[in-house]
Formats: sequence, C-alpha cells, structure tokens
Amino acid sequence: MALPAVHQQEHSSNKFYPPQVGADATLFRNSLVTQILGESACNRKAIVIEAQAGQGKSTLALQFLQHFTLRFSWYQIGPEDRDPSLLLSSLLENFEQKLPGFTSPRLSRIMDQEEIDSLDIIHCANILLTDLDRYLADDFYIVFDDLHLGEQTPLFNGLLGHVVDSSPPHIHFILISRRPLLRRQTRPPSCARLPEDRFTAAYVPLSAGRHSPTLVNLPGQKNSSAREWKTPAGFLPPTCR
Repeated sequence: MALPAVHQQEHSSNKFYPPQVGADATLFRNSLVTQILGESACNRKAIVIEAQAGQGKSTLALQFLQHFTLRFSWYQIGPEDRDPSLLLSSLLENFEQKLPGFTSPRLSRIMDQEEIDSLDIIHCANILLTDLDRYLADDFYIVFDDLHLGEQTPLFNGLLGHVVDSSPPHIHFILISRRPLLRRQTRPPSCARLPEDRFTAAYVPLSAGRHSPTLVNLPGQKNSSAREWKTPAGFLPPTCR
C-alpha cells in the first residue's frame, strides 16, 4: 500500500503545545503528582493516564512534568494522524521545534518522495529514533494526548506501538486517552498506569441514573470554596481539566 507524499502542512495552534490554562484557574493535584506518581515515575518508560473528558488528564501530565522539571515535547493527536506518514512528518517537525539543532536529513529526504509504502513507515520511524538517540544526552519525555482519536486505525496503532517499544532509553512517554488503550496500541512492560478512579477521591452518586448529577471530591484540595462540584456526568469543570 502506497501512502501519499508528505508536504508541508499547517497544524492547529495547539498541536505541539499543552493546554493553556493559567495556574490560578487550576488545582495542583499534589497527591497524584507527588505520591501516586512521585519521583519514581520519572524512571518509567511510559505513564498511561486514562479518564473521561474534562477530568484533568492533560493538566495532570503538565503538572507532573513541570513539578519534576522534565524536558518534554507535546503532541496533540488529531484525525489527520490516522495517516502514519503525516504522523511521522509532524513528529519530526515537533522535535525540530523543541530540540535546538536537531535534524533528521535522511528522514526528511524520504518524506519528500512521491510516495511512501506503508511497509517503509517502520523503517522511517527507526531512522527518526536513531537520530533522536544520537542527539539526546539526557531524558526526554514525549506526551501523546487524546490517543483515543486514533484507536480504530491499525496503521496508526502499529506505528505508535513501534515508536514506544523501540525507542532508546533516554526517551519516555506519557500516553493520555479517554478510553483504555487497546492492547495493540501500546502498553510497555515498564508502565505506570493511572486509571480514572485516581482522578477523584470519591464519586458520591445522588441518584441511580447513569448520567445523574455527581458530587466530585477533588484529591488534595484544601480550598473549601473549590472542594465540591456538582456536574452532569461526574466531570470536573473546564478550569480543572
């Protein structure tokens, strides 16, 4: 199967950036960052964060990275990433922006060809990983946000799984999804999984309905004015995402 050549493409403004939410509008999740994850999680190959929309997955990942002063790049998965050649090209562009002086000339030449066979995608990924390994002297974290958007695309899953499984020791991953990652996506052996039941201290249902209002107690929250929220389906408000 031949994939179309990759040309320069425009990305959404948040493609390579974490959520822009001011510190005064968010709650620092101290117990999740310092205890549930903690410094030991910095040595994990991957951290998987799974929870429903609006519960704070992206903000938690950013708080973790900033709290432990970890160098990282952010990659927001979108519908366009179902094309593995576009995903690989965008990753290269991301690294060139985030890592001063980083280039992958061989991969760039290949991506400019008329077409790329799907069987060559793994080879292209290996070129990128090899160049990253040569460049990196210290640990580097790659955040893949909203992985559920590509979960039904075998080529996407295959490429992402290979990148995680074959990456050099200095590269770590934070994998964020609204749904549990499929086995064929990636679940590396050294993986700290943070399921959605860690995102709230307790769910206290007010009625038996599936989408009934829910009282959400935020963990580690000392400000009584923000301790409890009533929301339609148990989600935290947008300022806490």
